[in-house]
Amino acid sequence: MKKTYTTDFHITDTHFENFGIIDFNRTIDQIHEQAPGAKFVLTADIILLKHAAKAVWKLGDTIAGEDIFLFRDGKIARMLVFIKTNEE
Repeated sequence: MKKTYTTDFHITDTHFENFGIIDFNRTIDQIHEQAPGAKFVLTADIILLKHAAKAVWKLGDTIAGEDIFLFRDGKIARMLVFIKTNEE
C-alpha cells in the first residue's frame, strides 16, 4: 500500500471521513459486511488528468458512486467519494 497511497492519505466520503489507509481499509471491510457478495464494478471508463482521476462505479444493485482521486508524487493523496443509494 505504501506504493499506492501517500503517508498522509485522506478520504472524504458522503458518509464518512478517514485519515490513513488503515482506517480506510476498515471502512471498506464494514461496507462488504453490510453487502456480502457484492462487488465494486466500474460503470464507465476511468478519466485521467495529469494529477487527478475519476472512477464511476456501483456496488451491487443498491449503491453507486463516483471517486475523485488526487495524486501527489505518483501516489493517491486524497479521495473524494460521492455516494448515492437507491434509498436516496
